Amino acid sequence: MRLLHIFWLFTQIVLAFSANKFKNGKKLNVISKFSSCLAKPIITKLGRTVNKVESSSFIKSKIDGSTYKFMKLQNQMSVFLVSNNDFEDSIITLSVGVGSVMDPEELPGLVSLVQESLCLGTYRFFDHSNLCNFIVSINGEIDMKVYERNSVFTIKVGNQYISTVLDRLSDMIRNPSFPEKSFFAKTTEYSGTFESLLNNSEFLFQCVIRDISLDDHLFKRLNVLTDKSIKEAREISEINLLEQVKNFYDQQYSSSIMTLVVASKHSLAKLSKEVVLNFSLVKNLNISNPLPFDLAKIVRHPHLGVVGNAIYVKASSIDELILEFPIDYQEVLWDSSPSFYLEYLLKDNSEKSLSNFLIKKGWILKMEVATNSHRYAFSNFEIRFLLTSKGIEKIKSIIQVTFIALEHIKSSPVDQEILAEIKQILKYKFDYYFDVSPKQISKQIIDSFDIKGCSPEEVLIAGNLIRSSSLEEISAFLNKISIENLVVFVKLVDFHKDNFSILNRDEGIISELNVNTPVNNNLIVPNQNNKTLLASKGQNSVDSQIEKDSYLIQEPKLDFMQDQEQKQEQKQEQEQEQEQEQEQEQEQEQEQEQEQEQEQEQEQEQEQEQEQEQEQEQEQEQEQEQEQEQEQEQEQEKEQEQVQEEKSIETNPSSRIIGSKDKDIEFRTCPIFNNKYIVEKISDDFISQVNSAVSQIHARSIEFKIRRRNKLLGNTPLLNFSSSASYRIYTPTILKNAVLDYLSAESSSKFRSFYKKIKDNIDYPVYSSFIFFNNINYQAPSATFFLRIMLPEPKKLDNNKGVLNRPMIDMVHTKSIKELILSLEVLVSCINYSARGIIKQMQSIEGTFLISSILKSELGGVPYGIEIKIKGFLGSIFLAIRSLSKKILHLNRIVSQEKFEEIKQSIQNKVKSENIYRSSSEVSRLFLKSIFEEQKTSILFLESDYSSITYEQILELSLLLCNNGSLEGAFLGNANPVQAYTILNQFILGIRNRSGKNNQVSPKLSPIKNSIQTWKVIDPLCCRVNQNYYYLNKISLNNSINSNSLLYVPFSYLNSQSVVFQILFEYLFAIFKEKHSLHGVEVEFFPNVNEAFHIGLAIQLSGPDNVAVLSERVLDVFHNLITFITNIQKEIFYQAKNKLLLIEDLGSEPGSYESRLLFQITSRISIFNVLREINPSLKTLDFQTFINTCYLILNSQKFLIATQQNSENLKWEEIQNYIPSEFVSIKDLDHVTSSGVCKFIRIPIRLIDAQKY
Repeated sequence: MRLLHIFWLFTQIVLAFSANKFKNGKKLNVISKFSSCLAKPIITKLGRTVNKVESSSFIKSKIDGSTYKFMKLQNQMSVFLVSNNDFEDSIITLSVGVGSVMDPEELPGLVSLVQESLCLGTYRFFDHSNLCNFIVSINGEIDMKVYERNSVFTIKVGNQYISTVLDRLSDMIRNPSFPEKSFFAKTTEYSGTFESLLNNSEFLFQCVIRDISLDDHLFKRLNVLTDKSIKEAREISEINLLEQVKNFYDQQYSSSIMTLVVASKHSLAKLSKEVVLNFSLVKNLNISNPLPFDLAKIVRHPHLGVVGNAIYVKASSIDELILEFPIDYQEVLWDSSPSFYLEYLLKDNSEKSLSNFLIKKGWILKMEVATNSHRYAFSNFEIRFLLTSKGIEKIKSIIQVTFIALEHIKSSPVDQEILAEIKQILKYKFDYYFDVSPKQISKQIIDSFDIKGCSPEEVLIAGNLIRSSSLEEISAFLNKISIENLVVFVKLVDFHKDNFSILNRDEGIISELNVNTPVNNNLIVPNQNNKTLLASKGQNSVDSQIEKDSYLIQEPKLDFMQDQEQKQEQKQEQEQEQEQEQEQEQEQEQEQEQEQEQEQEQEQEQEQEQEQEQEQEQEQEQEQEQEQEQEQEQEQEKEQEQVQEEKSIETNPSSRIIGSKDKDIEFRTCPIFNNKYIVEKISDDFISQVNSAVSQIHARSIEFKIRRRNKLLGNTPLLNFSSSASYRIYTPTILKNAVLDYLSAESSSKFRSFYKKIKDNIDYPVYSSFIFFNNINYQAPSATFFLRIMLPEPKKLDNNKGVLNRPMIDMVHTKSIKELILSLEVLVSCINYSARGIIKQMQSIEGTFLISSILKSELGGVPYGIEIKIKGFLGSIFLAIRSLSKKILHLNRIVSQEKFEEIKQSIQNKVKSENIYRSSSEVSRLFLKSIFEEQKTSILFLESDYSSITYEQILELSLLLCNNGSLEGAFLGNANPVQAYTILNQFILGIRNRSGKNNQVSPKLSPIKNSIQTWKVIDPLCCRVNQNYYYLNKISLNNSINSNSLLYVPFSYLNSQSVVFQILFEYLFAIFKEKHSLHGVEVEFFPNVNEAFHIGLAIQLSGPDNVAVLSERVLDVFHNLITFITNIQKEIFYQAKNKLLLIEDLGSEPGSYESRLLFQITSRISIFNVLREINPSLKTLDFQTFINTCYLILNSQKFLIATQQNSENLKWEEIQNYIPSEFVSIKDLDHVTSSGVCKFIRIPIRLIDAQKY
């Protein structure tokens, strides 16, 4: 038996050797067509696999019904098989480990030519029947691409052709014939492709990226773009080119570097048989490293030779700025890897993300972040900015802001909650939303296994493996993203010499970051002649010019932003100051009378300081004019030099390197193809500026930790927030004690220098309500300041609610609520006019300065007043708010009677114009607000008449706001409490000017509790608890086209239960929306800005202009919503509830749901108690209570549908079943007439107890 077994084995070996000869059709003179038939039965027996990984080893999506198998053939070819009965077509993908990086210097694109030449024919098939033609003839598709390190063939055919196509593909790989006739035609086509590549900026960009992966000098391989190399390439004969193609195929195409993916409807057994039959005898050259350079240099992440260089490239269609950072190969580059953590923070949808910040600046259209990681090639982290015309001039600023954001991320602790959120989101998407088509599956396998180098066990078929990255892994990755490893690419469509030194020319925002900041050797000297800060043209008033100049003056009160080195040098002086402060405190306790005298002296000193400031401003004006003249002369000289250089370039366009005055800039050209690129050495000064700006931001980001043992805090909102939170909130009642207690107890000496300054000024009244958000992770280098100045609540008589009755100070000229509202709007326009210089100043430094009115109908119980929003850097905010206080205080000096009449007329014209073009959605909102409000102030927007408003009313209203207005503020940004307090206190000291006779300081503003009592919370249900009224209001609109219809469900009360209901309802509705494919339907939970107490749910539909179609859709969505509410299952409810409970500390800090409530509500309601009770309320909320509350939406109070079609269909009849037949018509709105019908029904949601229902 043993002898028979040995003989059988010897026979099989001989047959296999003979079969190989037959298969190749060599030496035996056997026609290849018959040789394959002889070989196949023997191959079937010999086609054993080295190993197999079955489907159970792979992680699959929950919607993926495929089965998988990995095989390693005996010739070392890797094979992935995918079987799924739902696949309508078969996808065959073959990846060969040869890529563009292997192109010889004298033959760029050779690898691509080899790939295309393989398809021209084989020895088994005639030339005219090449593979591409055959695939097209059976209604299939073939796609061939060459990447950096692999060539990919992708074929899509019907399932019935899988065996035939696998046979043809294997024959193409094993026995290509390279027919000369077809090849010569291909070279002509290839020549045109080569010329187009040389004109393609993306190809040039990839060439540079490829070159910097080599540990050689920068442009070693880019000589293909020079005249000499192009000429040499043209001299290569076609015969020699054919030999090059054949030699490359013979030496590089090996089964050991091939990966085959077959995804089909057929079973794994059939696919395995076909693959083994056709691909087992592909030649194996035992190539494990096909690249022509030392891979060890790539794997160890070399320090690039282009560090500190900016490369300019001519773009074909769009301007781009690309920042490249070389990184180490990431072992498994899945979406939750360290690089994705950084991508997530940079491209977050929140306002503080880098992408949104730059888009709002108007510098970029879009930002893309990508990571390319390869085991055997260059790995890089890439940030791409699509530039606007404005952004081209701000490239340096974009880089600076990017590094500030990167440094913030790197210096902040790794947020594990974000990692958990990423993992949860990706897991959900992977389970339900990944594309499980055969083409996408094949692509995922090639990307993961063949390109990124993952092991078969690591490959995830339908998506990306979700894993948790360690904190050390993320920190190590973030440390690689630094300016020392930066390579800058600037791709410009308008490619001319003036753009070659953008980085040198653009002053950027560094000077603004350093305004009012002490300077030492390591910091940048502020540019006193920064043109972006100069006063705008067209100002004739001397007073306004003085204000502009004062905008540039350094403010000594902001000297708390100091460098660490300066603080150490002043350590001894600060300690001496503290001792003096203690002595002064003892003397002040004993001698109270002397304190009053000192206050009078301080007032006199302030007057003297103001006079000195005016003199300094005049001197500074003269200096600036002289410096501007010098700059103009220098610019003229530079322009003449540039003209001469351009002439020299035109006279010698073929020169490879053109001399330049700046030796760090090197020009390279390819005149034959109009291709240019420039290499500019980034100056050390620019790198130091970025580093300095980053250190400035860190210096200003002072953590203010909350110490729970501090008794001064008492029962304040601070106790409800974590001491490790990245933001801090302060209310005015504890601001003084908290700041002083912290400063006195802080051991560090850096706070002692301004302790006395705070103590001396803290007693002045600041705000009736103040919320301060300190976000040390705020990525944008700016802050946002909100301020509201509100009139005291006017008392109203019961018999005439529209008439004012003795507010805190009698308003002689204003008699009614309507006059008060209209006067307030005119006052806001007058303030905007007086502050036009400030607005232009802020716009010149890319800031924001907005003033708007607050109407009671919009804020549901908040007094009337004005709201100010300023966004910018701390120094600019401080100067703007100081100047604004003077403008408001002296409004009568700036706005004359004539100007007042012009402003009033312009407002009247604007209102008339707006009413003509209002959409029905907007009108619906205004009517909704008016239906249940006693004064119906929203209708003022439609019928306002400003002709009766007098100049005296405006001045009276302004004086009342300055002297007795209640103030509340909010501050968001990267600042410490002392900085925020300095800015906020500046305004109150300005408008309550102690030196004016008619502007006496109030002894003390009303305490917070008393102020809250005067702010009435209006609830539409307060008078109708036991009645169920439905309002059917028939009106027609001037605008007959409606692209947005509104479904609006307002909540009556804000409490922890209603917030929990919103969270659960929104979560469940998201599932419902996906299930019913409700595209174009957006769900939003209120409050919105200026709608603090209209807390509820709005469903807004966007669709075509066809009113009938859209109205039909409104009813359809409403019908689906009713179906959703009535069919919520108990299991789904508790599943959603348990998922939300898994989120740690839900409600302990403002999250994605709660943060929307904090801004508008401030101290008018105990928002902190609401947040504290969210988690307990979620735990106690049961299914029956949730369902009862949902039913209350349908059959209790009021609801709103806004549409323009009175649709009478079955769904509308079903909706009417939930609505009583009793309707009340609103007659006082009938004066709005035209065609169309609107229905208004409104249901407030009140969360009820299940036992009482």
